[in-house]
Amino acid sequence: MSGAMARRPMLVAASAVVAAVPLVVWIIAQLASNPVVLGPWYAYLWLWAPVGLAWAWAATGLPGMAWVELVAFFGVCAIGLVVTRLGSDVEAAVGLGGLYVLPVVGVFYRRWQVVAVGSVLGLGYTLAWIFLYAARQPGPLATDATGVAFVYTILFAEFGIMDGLIAYELAQRERAQRTQTLRAEESEHRYRLLADHATDLIALHDADGTLLYVSPSWENRLGYAPADLVGHSPYALCHPDDVRHLDTCLTAARNSHSAHVVVRLMTRAGQARWFDVDVQALTDPRDGAARLQSASRDITERKAFEEQLQHQAFHDALTALPNRALFLERVRHAMGRGRRRAPVAVLFVDVDNFKRVNDSLGHAAGDRLLVAFAARLGSLLRHEDTLARLGGDEFGILLEHAHTAEDGVQLAGRIEQALQEPFGGEDGEIYATASIGIVVASDHSSADELLRDADAAVYAAKSRGRAQHRVFERAMNADATARLQLESDLRHAVERGELELHFQPIVDLGAGTLAGFEALLRWRHPDRGLLSPGAFVPLAEETGLIVPIGQWVLRTACRQAQAWHAEYAGDAPLMMSVNISALQLQLPDFTDHVRDALAETGVDPRALQLEITESALLADEAATIRVMHWLREQGIRLALDDFGIGYSSMAYLKTFPVDTLKIDRSFVSRLGADPEDTAIVRSLIALGKALRLTVSSEGVETREQLEHLRSHACEHGQGYFFARPLTREAAETFIRNASAGPLWQDSDPAGRTSPEA
Repeated sequence: MSGAMARRPMLVAASAVVAAVPLVVWIIAQLASNPVVLGPWYAYLWLWAPVGLAWAWAATGLPGMAWVELVAFFGVCAIGLVVTRLGSDVEAAVGLGGLYVLPVVGVFYRRWQVVAVGSVLGLGYTLAWIFLYAARQPGPLATDATGVAFVYTILFAEFGIMDGLIAYELAQRERAQRTQTLRAEESEHRYRLLADHATDLIALHDADGTLLYVSPSWENRLGYAPADLVGHSPYALCHPDDVRHLDTCLTAARNSHSAHVVVRLMTRAGQARWFDVDVQALTDPRDGAARLQSASRDITERKAFEEQLQHQAFHDALTALPNRALFLERVRHAMGRGRRRAPVAVLFVDVDNFKRVNDSLGHAAGDRLLVAFAARLGSLLRHEDTLARLGGDEFGILLEHAHTAEDGVQLAGRIEQALQEPFGGEDGEIYATASIGIVVASDHSSADELLRDADAAVYAAKSRGRAQHRVFERAMNADATARLQLESDLRHAVERGELELHFQPIVDLGAGTLAGFEALLRWRHPDRGLLSPGAFVPLAEETGLIVPIGQWVLRTACRQAQAWHAEYAGDAPLMMSVNISALQLQLPDFTDHVRDALAETGVDPRALQLEITESALLADEAATIRVMHWLREQGIRLALDDFGIGYSSMAYLKTFPVDTLKIDRSFVSRLGADPEDTAIVRSLIALGKALRLTVSSEGVETREQLEHLRSHACEHGQGYFFARPLTREAAETFIRNASAGPLWQDSDPAGRTSPEA
């Protein structure tokens, strides 16, 4: 506060005292009726009342109001003197009217406090005059010179008091204005301090959006100095595709006080960065002008992360192709366009025997094959077509503008032709074929239906031998439905007691005696009759049902082996051979299942032989070797089934601890008739002998095959020449008859050469 403002309350107080002293002295003298006293104070009144009034003017600091008061003062005095000379009571009325000059002045300056106080004082003087007039009869008070002085004294006192009130009010207003100014300056200082050190881009715009202020962070983020931007439009910095969005945001902020938008701003180097922009409308306290304030946060990294997440959500991580979700979305859009123009076709491509690659060469090699397979498929497509990985070894192809199924058939032919070339790389040459299902959108109501029918066509292609294509037909839906029903039935087969074991004898070819049995699974379906493993085991492996089914087979076979050993005790228990799937062998608790089966049934572990295929060995080589060593430590024998048809069968014999080598039936079936197969069988038997392994042969159906095997010292054999797979009752009869002598002496090969069920 300035010095003048600090002194004003003192001036106001002095003015009030100077103006009030004559009034007090006059009242005392009047009551004492002492004219001697009245005379000097009357002079004092005329001398000091204007002085008090001048001090009041100085206190108010309102020159205009001082002039009005001065004119009013002298005007009232002049009128009072004239009236006094005339000796009329009109002087009293004029004196009363003079009191109301103050309210008039208040109205003129719109000081309503002055109006109120002046009116109250005027009313008070009127009442006092009436009282004094009545008390001093016979003459009217106003006709006396002292009465005039009384009137003017009160008038002067009113002026001083009112000026003091006005001065106080003005001081309060000035103080409030000063405080508001300081607060505004402090607020602006804090705003500048925050804006100058903020990482966000802070800017102040005029109503049209022109930049009035930008924070230093603009230079850090975009490379533009604040001086280069002030006075320019922000649209010049905006990406051309986002200018419309920014303009909409600024317009919305002007209309609704705030708005938000995400736009790209260009750096000085020409790079686009994403910013999250908040805009607020405000009023400048200094001039009341409309302004816009914006705060822009750099979200480029967040945008990149969101795009990455979106890409991962709709693309395959291995091949970078669209995944099933994105493929179905594109099929939906294509179907919508196709209804107006040419229809679309979908090809479902499934890599044949891909699991064998994973099992033989490992999952890393399988992944490399899938990447190369996807690249080869992509090279055969047009730019407008879509290739996607639907999952595992399944791919989808969307053909737009496919007028007929022939377009899909032609592409399938090109794919089959391209797959005749091997895939080369660090894993060596790998040949891969594919089964392809083709469907053209016709009356399909959804993309899911279209893909479902393409899948049904693939299943039909696989059922005909793989490495071929099939165009969808309505009958395939019935096959797919039947397959789903079969899966549902299979899930309940164990609990319903529909599974059973048949037993095929294993014969000692040297002695002609019974060495044991291989337990073979059968499903007595309530509607479809007795089903062989080929009708449901592949489905069980696909769905994982092979695990509980395999556990049931192991327990049942062990229980039966123990029962036969107790009933037909001999020098050595009959061997029970049980097939173990690759999925079972990979279970972390597989050894627990075996231990539980042995403990539950009490079977001698030496009477149990587990048959494992080559594909089961390579899923996790180290873990598989540990499991196999544990099995052998328990006394369980291990047989390598289907030997000779894998990728690297010779290497298995040195790596895995096996006891028996089973020659696949595909070689035995042409034994003696095909020199190559005969040579292969001879070599396999010799290899087993060299490695001190027991050699067993499958698929023995003729005496000629038997004699070839015996001539090369093959120890064991099984097949229709000896017996078909037998029920438990028939197997027990076979055991009782086996002691009669060599099992093939009375055998009649005729009628027993039909394929094994």
